[in-house]
Amino acid sequence: MKILVFSDSHGMWNNIKEAINAHKRKADLIIHLGDGSADLDMVSDMCKNIPVCRVAGNHEEFTTPFSMRDELQFEVLYNFDGVKIFATHGHKYGVKSGYSRIINVGKSKDADLILFGHTHKPEEHSVMPDDENGKYIKIFNPGSIGRGYECTYGVIEIVNGNIITGFGKILHK
Repeated sequence: MKILVFSDSHGMWNNIKEAINAHKRKADLIIHLGDGSADLDMVSDMCKNIPVCRVAGNHEEFTTPFSMRDELQFEVLYNFDGVKIFATHGHKYGVKSGYSRIINVGKSKDADLILFGHTHKPEEHSVMPDDENGKYIKIFNPGSIGRGYECTYGVIEIVNGNIITGFGKILHK
């Protein structure tokens, strides 16, 4: 299974379009981690046969009309091919100051993979929580597809329960 992961597109939906085209529209799932999740609507014609999942970020929280804020999903737990994925934007867990809070939540949800954005910095780490089963949790931030010279996104492959993560880049001159 191949998953494309976007975050922090901030209205730059053309970058999402370019990334989807770079993978020849051969993704099994697209996840947007907030701060521009509505940008996926602009490329919906490209995603007709690809399931799309999204969570809200801090920008959606403040730009969504007050009467509709209760409908926003700030975190979702998915199970794909036996891998539990906890997806959130990250602002509610203070990821700009560290990862202990988001790791503890991921651990409490028995997640194998934690996806978050908000920092605009692509990074990945494996951490072993303090528990008896010795299970590693992978944390992954695709960076920002919408800001900066190098706009980054995530490419995740799940093969026989193994999580393989990588980054794609959209370069602008």
